[in-house]
Amino acid sequence: FIDNSKEGLPLEVWGDAHKGRDIVYIKDVTEAFVKAINHKDASGLFNITSGTRLTLMEEARTIAKVFWKGEGEPVIIERPDKSNNIDNFLYDISKAKEVFDWEPQYTFEDMLYDFIKEADNNNYGYLKEKRQMMFKEQKENKNR
Repeated sequence: FIDNSKEGLPLEVWGDAHKGRDIVYIKDVTEAFVKAINHKDASGLFNITSGTRLTLMEEARTIAKVFWKGEGEPVIIERPDKSNNIDNFLYDISKAKEVFDWEPQYTFEDMLYDFIKEADNNNYGYLKEKRQMMFKEQKENKNR
């Protein structure tokens, strides 16, 4: 979705566009960890997620909103004939809200804008280069 949006190309949403998943931003996760570490009586399992199901169509629209470089409005095409192989899921975060007084503060859109800032600053460029080199070496080794 991101690459196509940047190039002004149509975004294809495969399978059931209304299936969704619970996507959490790492900033919210770390805040929950800090609250858990500082809580004197916390024990057990906690779901630390967004508590919101983001459908594939909402994901595509949000990515297009943030990254679209094409002329006019983004083009999003539903392709129910192609499988997307994702499971539909949403987690209950009520225990974390109750025990830690924690709630997620960031949206999927916030995460995308921060992604752009990180890319613009090239803070992790060396990791990208290292990964590209690793894949290149793997490909060369396969061809031997």
